[in-house]
Formats: sequence, structure tokens, C-alpha cells
Amino acid sequence: MKILRFRILYANQDQLSNLKQWQDHARSPMKNKPVHQGDCVRLQDSAAHLYQVISVQEEGGICWVRQWPLRPKSNPVFPVTLSHICHVEACLLPG
Repeated sequence: MKILRFRILYANQDQLSNLKQWQDHARSPMKNKPVHQGDCVRLQDSAAHLYQVISVQEEGGICWVRQWPLRPKSNPVFPVTLSHICHVEACLLPG
């Protein structure tokens, strides 16, 4: 989060506008919101856990995810349907 604050100090107006849109995207609930590679999502049956989107196959309505934050040894990737996603947010590193 400290890096983000540092970059804001040196950003121009267009960059600040883009940053605000990204922050709004990161904080808003799912409701027909597109899912992108790199987003973090919460699933309907495990909303307490966060998962990072690895790949999105919109034509099949599937995305591939792994648990976030990454664990040192194993982070298996598995498919979920896009309709199974209940919330999209930014992936922030803990700490």
C-alpha cells in the first residue's frame, strides 16, 4: 500500500482518474462486473477465502483460480464458473 501512495504523489490527472476507476472496480460488488486475469475473487461457498484469477474463458463461463495469498509450497489451480463468483476485488499483499 505504501508504494501506491508514493505513486499518487507523482501521477498526472489522467493517471489519478484511472487509479480512481481501478479502486472503484476493486471495491464494488460483483453484479455483472467483468472478471479479469489478476483479480481476486470470493466464491459463493467459501466467501471467507480469497482466490486469484489465473485465466478467464468467457465463452465457456469458466475461470481458473488459486488461493490468495500464495502459500510457500502449493497453490493448486482449479476451475470455477463465473456465476459462482460473488465478489471481485484487488489482490493486495498482506502486511
